[in-house]
Amino acid sequence: MEIPKIVENRVSLKSMTLSALNSCISVLNDLAEQNNLRVVLLTPSGIIKGKIVPVVEIVEGNEFLKQISPENSSFEADISFVYALRQKTLIEWEKENPNLQVVDNGAFINLKDVELTSPSTPGIKNNFSQLIVFVDQIVGFSLTNQ
Repeated sequence: MEIPKIVENRVSLKSMTLSALNSCISVLNDLAEQNNLRVVLLTPSGIIKGKIVPVVEIVEGNEFLKQISPENSSFEADISFVYALRQKTLIEWEKENPNLQVVDNGAFINLKDVELTSPSTPGIKNNFSQLIVFVDQIVGFSLTNQ
């Protein structure tokens, strides 16, 4: 996938740190069959638990709808598709305006099998099959074996 020039040499250290954490999780999960480590993110919205989807999977997937059941034509939306769409759109906008500048980092991580617990609603857990989290919202992280 082509990278827009406007973001070509930019990097988010939080994203890199979370990517390194995900590599550690993969190694630890491979060490023992009973390991099912997931990342725990502390955000202003609450505590988010999930599995990080590597960027490589986002780029290679590149499909918005995935069929989950051929029998009843059930589909599931892969919201990480917005990454590919964002990249294409930036490239088009750069052609129209070579002086285009980004106003924020825009770095995010894609999580799957997500559980969100909010301090405003203690005891209530919200579950998502997928959740995009902008990294500027992450205060800290840990691991859980669930």
